[in-house]
Amino acid sequence: MFEALLTLVILFAVIIDPPLSFAFFISNTKNLSKKEKVETALKAIALAFIIVFIFVLFGDLFLRLFSIELNHLRIAGGLILLILGVKMTLGLTFRSSIEEHEVKDTLPTIIATPLISGPACITTILISSVDYGKLITGVAVGIVLFITGAMLLVASYMKEKHYGKTAIKMITTSMGLVTVAWGISFIMTGLGL
Repeated sequence: MFEALLTLVILFAVIIDPPLSFAFFISNTKNLSKKEKVETALKAIALAFIIVFIFVLFGDLFLRLFSIELNHLRIAGGLILLILGVKMTLGLTFRSSIEEHEVKDTLPTIIATPLISGPACITTILISSVDYGKLITGVAVGIVLFITGAMLLVASYMKEKHYGKTAIKMITTSMGLVTVAWGISFIMTGLGL
């Protein structure tokens, strides 16, 4: 059981990619107050927990209820990741495309899905729930979400002097390229290519 749990924790850590959410969070919350950053981090991780555990418990039922195929989720999530990745790579913040007052409401949702609980995570949850059981799957993904949430909270308290503009631009650009690649991969998989 421990071996299966460890395998799933590693798998979900690779798929959820906490450093990507960390870099995205830092690059898109730099103009928010510390309180707003903490609220954004808590909302994002809470939404991700809700989404993940809905799919752990009711994933197959949910997809059948709305006549959604996993490939449709892959394409939709891939398009969103592609757009976000291009913006990150070009140094454009998510903030520039939405009104100032909408950031606190919209940003947690974008971080929660597709960054944390996107199509790859949902697909893996559905498959591992069948292969390993819902309990081990839930515990494994819960551990990774806890780590991700802790990283977002740490990022909430970091000041720009802690990471420097150049360092965060390098991380954001690199993660943007990875995000674009994931987006293209999701779309291609969804299209059966």
